[in-house]
Amino acid sequence: MRYFIEEFKESDSREWNEFVNANKELTIFHTVEWKKIMEETFGFKPAYYVVKTEDKEIVGVCPAFIVKEFFKKAIVSMPFFEYGGPFIKEGYKEAYKDLFKVYKSFVDEKKVKYVKIRSLPSDADYGETGFNKELEAYSFFISLKDKSFDDVWNSFTKDSGVRTEYNRSVRFGVEVKNQKNPEVIYKLISAKDAKLGSPTFPKKFYVNVDKHLKTRLFYTNSMLKENPIASMTSLSFNGELLLHQLGSDKEYMKKTSTDILFVEQIKRAINTGCLKIDFGRSKPGSSHSFFKKKYDCERRDIYTYTYPESFSEDRYEGRSFGSKIIKSFPFIFTKTFIGAWLRKNVAL
Repeated sequence: MRYFIEEFKESDSREWNEFVNANKELTIFHTVEWKKIMEETFGFKPAYYVVKTEDKEIVGVCPAFIVKEFFKKAIVSMPFFEYGGPFIKEGYKEAYKDLFKVYKSFVDEKKVKYVKIRSLPSDADYGETGFNKELEAYSFFISLKDKSFDDVWNSFTKDSGVRTEYNRSVRFGVEVKNQKNPEVIYKLISAKDAKLGSPTFPKKFYVNVDKHLKTRLFYTNSMLKENPIASMTSLSFNGELLLHQLGSDKEYMKKTSTDILFVEQIKRAINTGCLKIDFGRSKPGSSHSFFKKKYDCERRDIYTYTYPESFSEDRYEGRSFGSKIIKSFPFIFTKTFIGAWLRKNVAL
């Protein structure tokens, strides 16, 4: 079938979102609202493209941004998150190759240094376009179709420790409350990032997520004597609940755990009719992967497609060194503008 590819225009917004809402494979990171969050928070320039038929019907979308990695420019789909790559409707999948060629031209014309595209559907064909495919992360999820909370709860083995940790938190006096508060999540995530050696997102990011996704955003807080000790946000979209951000107070976490928040989010997903709860992505071999496995999650491989080069181990080694610096001087990178600046300039 005939099609053509063109840059996204604001006049496409309504039809773009209708297409995203109609295709269950797509995520909240494909929506126009997420585009606004990235633009308003980081000032990224969009490189969004749509695939249309001769009748102007949208049959494919690709959200992407031009970002900076210090002194280099790159196109990334999607910055910071391993979701949000291109999706093209059945019958027009040949357009994947042409879409990759469009992004490739940015490099060939020296407008950017490289392109990184994530999360293609398994049946996508990007052909002989020169892009390199690499395993980047794993996505962990629980399918909730035809399951009650008891079904999920009983699937947690004694060895996993989930039920033990949940009950220990209850005995310790932890209460769970659903209170929307960007200030709290920002404070707790900043503390967690300092411990992990990761540059923190600016407070403006959490404010903008709340602003544009208010009806899809949920806060779950662990409270001890009315003090928030951990906070989790989740995003509901297309029948899925995505566990998005998690922050915690390290002093309290020595005595209790965040398992109570995960269990409460599972309850929420089931009670609101979600068919899947997504625990998010983790790098291969990371401690996060081990943590998510104890929830008896299924795993999906997430690949990245880069041009003209693959991401080498040097990049990961460089980030490992940067992580050590942040851990050594956490205040500078979590309490000043430097952390937000660094996060913006390492948006890959």
